[in-house]
Amino acid sequence: MAATSEPYLIFAETRTQASPYFIEWTVHNFLYPISNPVDSPSFSLGEGVECRFHLKYHVFSNQEVVSTSVTVHYRCPGKVCYIDRKGFHNSIHEVKEDWSAQPPLRMEGGETVQFGTNLHLSLISKKKAENIPDSSLTFFCYVTVVEELVAPINKNVLLHNMATDFEKELYNSKSSDVILEVEDERIPAHKAVLSARSPVFAAMFDSGMSEQISGHVRISDIKKEAVKELLRFLYSCRVDRLHDMAYDLLPAADKYCLPDLKDMCERTLVNQIKVDNVFIYLELANSHQCDELRRAAIRYIKANPKEVMSCGADVFRTHAYLLAEVFEELVGVIS
Repeated sequence: MAATSEPYLIFAETRTQASPYFIEWTVHNFLYPISNPVDSPSFSLGEGVECRFHLKYHVFSNQEVVSTSVTVHYRCPGKVCYIDRKGFHNSIHEVKEDWSAQPPLRMEGGETVQFGTNLHLSLISKKKAENIPDSSLTFFCYVTVVEELVAPINKNVLLHNMATDFEKELYNSKSSDVILEVEDERIPAHKAVLSARSPVFAAMFDSGMSEQISGHVRISDIKKEAVKELLRFLYSCRVDRLHDMAYDLLPAADKYCLPDLKDMCERTLVNQIKVDNVFIYLELANSHQCDELRRAAIRYIKANPKEVMSCGADVFRTHAYLLAEVFEELVGVIS
């Protein structure tokens, strides 16, 4: 019984959360020459988002200019946020920017964005006495931080809901396009579902075989109840009567290349081994390459040799070809 390793699928939903912020920074003694760049303290814009104002003096087109900018840094690795810039101005309204029509700036964790404008000192000088009391100038910035919130969804819930929806189509004759003929019953099914779940059915319906042409599949080597449980598994990954049907289902799972169902049946049978079925299960294990079931049957025989041998001649006549195999395992066990 080989273990299969499937990649783990992560299901999540993404939603956004918008948080508006109003940032205010006052620079004192602003009209004195700014010989070095001036940075504001760091302002927090929610978890993991920080911003600062920056002032830098330079001469542009023969005018003294202070470039005024805002830097936003996003510290959350693996996450995404958007900076939606709304507006920017200072206390004398010499700088007034409206960014509401501009697209938000996308940021991933660890990235930094910067935006701003220029402040002409000559215009401020004319209004010094009237508009800049105490030589202080205040800058205001309006931004909205839009965070992408990724919320995990329970994978089991999603798969259960999907299986439930598919199971509603089980035995639905209105939408079926193939009939399974088993014993005295005609069971409607869907080629798409059977083909998607079983490579044997897929080959059958894609090879020009009579089943593809007629839309009828005759199954004569599997009991009717086992076929119904097989279909339930194909549609919903569920078996209602596994405890009762494992012995009949295992050959069906092997025939239609359904390793998960075969594994479920094998593990169920391992737990059902007893004196009157151990040889039957050993024969089944040999016929369908069920290594774990075979080992479990041999272990049971080795642990209970007298009980097994007391089953009588009928058992040994029925399973005579297994005696040599069992005898090798029992050498040295029976005194």
